[in-house]
Amino acid sequence: MFTQADWEEFYEAFDNGRATFIYSHLFPATNESDPKTMMPERDYWYEYTTDLDTQAPVQAKKVVLHVHYLGTLAEQDESRVALVNARWPNTAAHQFESHAMIQSEIMTTAKMFRVTAVKTAAKHKNDPTKWMAGGANQPPPWRWLDDSTREDGYVGATI
Repeated sequence: MFTQADWEEFYEAFDNGRATFIYSHLFPATNESDPKTMMPERDYWYEYTTDLDTQAPVQAKKVVLHVHYLGTLAEQDESRVALVNARWPNTAAHQFESHAMIQSEIMTTAKMFRVTAVKTAAKHKNDPTKWMAGGANQPPPWRWLDDSTREDGYVGATI
């Protein structure tokens, strides 16, 4: 199970330059409101180390940021983020269909941590904040490519 504490540990490592991008994979997801339209999802794999001030040997951890986008898969539109969740790799997997290049799977949805929602656990299926699409009681999608409110001021990133 990925927890708030795990997220804070990863975020701190990322913010302090101790996270390294490993791999990314784009794949289709069914659009629940229009099942004929496939939406893009992407897994971003990172490896990171915790605080280096400890005396214990440093062991790298891997984390997967699983991102849902509102665009279409045909156009590979990844400009509007609808949901981000964080997961651990599934080290017990024996089939590597989704991530054959790095021979690993990700943990199931039930064990994820929803980064972009008020209620972070998968059991909160009816939390309107879990999906950022601008619908009733939903926050607007994150237009990350042109977000002028980003703390680092970085605008116009490419995928």
